[in-house]
Amino acid sequence: MTIGVSPHNGERRIQALPQKTLLARTVGLFLLLGAAAVWSAADSLAKPAPAVGAEDRCVRSAVPFWAKFQAAARRRSAADTALLARFPLSLRPILDDAPAQRLGATEFRRRYNEFLAMDSGEFEEIVSMAQLIQQTSHPKTMRCDGASGEFNLGRFVFEYSSSEWKLVTIFH
Repeated sequence: MTIGVSPHNGERRIQALPQKTLLARTVGLFLLLGAAAVWSAADSLAKPAPAVGAEDRCVRSAVPFWAKFQAAARRRSAADTALLARFPLSLRPILDDAPAQRLGATEFRRRYNEFLAMDSGEFEEIVSMAQLIQQTSHPKTMRCDGASGEFNLGRFVFEYSSSEWKLVTIFH
């Protein structure tokens, strides 16, 4: 049934669709859904497959990396955390298009407590990066494409390359 407006006097009225129209729309819908499924399958087959096992290594290696990073942050060990970073580290402003600064290991260790004290930006209330790291049992969302990967946690960005995870960017 459909609700229509009469072209003659503007009155609203309910009219039933003819059985042929209803059947044609139903068949059309099924054909459209079938075509979408075929298109989706063809699209996924067209993408090159990652190297065998590389994506799996990327995902599996994130858990022990995160445990090391979290333990170093809990101890507030700038030296241990620096071992889990790739230098020069990129220090990027959040709100403007200024170029990234490069941060060496010495400067990172000097400013380490500042980075842990920053608001994570993940919640309406202020939650420091140290608190967020302590509360996060494992990376929740990550991208792993073959031999590379990435995940973000608050203002920290981690990348996977050369078979290891590293802290690579801090937004300040």
